[in-house]
Amino acid sequence: MEPFEKKIQKYTETVQEKFVRESAVLETIRGSENAFIKQEDRLLTYAEFLYQQARYIGKRWWILQGLVLASLLFLLNDAGGIYAQRTLGAGASLFAVLVIPELWKNRRTSAMEIEGTSFYSLRQIYSARILLLGMADLLLLTLFYAAAAWTAQLSLGTFTINFVVPFNISCCICFRVLCSRRAEMEYVAGIICLAWAAVWMMVLGQDRVYEKIAVPVWAALLVCSLVYLVWCVRKAQKDCESIWEVNRSWN
Repeated sequence: MEPFEKKIQKYTETVQEKFVRESAVLETIRGSENAFIKQEDRLLTYAEFLYQQARYIGKRWWILQGLVLASLLFLLNDAGGIYAQRTLGAGASLFAVLVIPELWKNRRTSAMEIEGTSFYSLRQIYSARILLLGMADLLLLTLFYAAAAWTAQLSLGTFTINFVVPFNISCCICFRVLCSRRAEMEYVAGIICLAWAAVWMMVLGQDRVYEKIAVPVWAALLVCSLVYLVWCVRKAQKDCESIWEVNRSWN
């Protein structure tokens, strides 16, 4: 045995003899077991579960989303005009892309196996995460529209056409790609969303195309995007556990 190993062993024996009481250790173990059993007997309410999950969400992404909306508000007030309003679509896609890191982080960090062995299922965890992100985005967009309507006289119809529709479609892209069993698909989702934003800008940049799209067409596009978004979210929740099984088989 090396000299330093002997010193460590001697120090350990000294500490155990002089400072560690076996009765105190056993009492601590019993107290820990009782506290664990007591906590396990009490199920969390859904509000408590949401609060618990909210602590794991990176708040920096909400801050970045707020900065995107602040930049759009500045653009609307500084430039003004219909063309500034039509650039909202690009900001909407970027706003949606910033949700990707939180939805993909358990796959990116290989934490799905850990979440899969927890008391709550992956579906419950994904549901809570999606609900929290949706609530935060709804709050941010409500504040943004209120500020834009007050300072830039942005109408609800203009906001719906130029922001809500491209935002819904970008979210559909994100959740649809989330259902893929391939790795590193978050980058593909980001690229597709940015490409969609470019196409949207080119379409709305053409006055003759923009003016030919009637209100019923915009309404149908809004409804279809909402319905498809709900389907994509439900599919992502349904397939999350099968995605975990495939990822586990790769390791």
